[in-house]
Amino acid sequence: SDPPTTSTRASADEGTDVFLHIYDLGDFSTGINSWQLAGGGLFHVGVEVNKLEWSYGQTLESWATGVTYNPPRQHEDHTYRETVFMGRSRMSRQEVYQLVEKLKIEWPGSEYHLLRRNC
Repeated sequence: SDPPTTSTRASADEGTDVFLHIYDLGDFSTGINSWQLAGGGLFHVGVEVNKLEWSYGQTLESWATGVTYNPPRQHEDHTYRETVFMGRSRMSRQEVYQLVEKLKIEWPGSEYHLLRRNC
């Protein structure tokens, strides 16, 4: 479904902040990730822009996109860990929306792969 249009967003002239939200992959990886083995772990990430967090994940339906959104830092399947500020985007709200629409087509959820094509 389309993202809500009532949230407050920065104007195109101002740009918008971009954040990377990092999650432990499900409940089971929280303990594993706390060990920080070799600097790695099992993580999910989402990109926040214009007050929405976008991410990619698996779907069982071949026609469904894997690109979805949720409120920032509130993914229902993963445990929030931390946020990294990525900088500011110069894209307008409309340009971001158009890019996401393109990515929805290019990233079907049925093509998700844990190691080669993931979030």
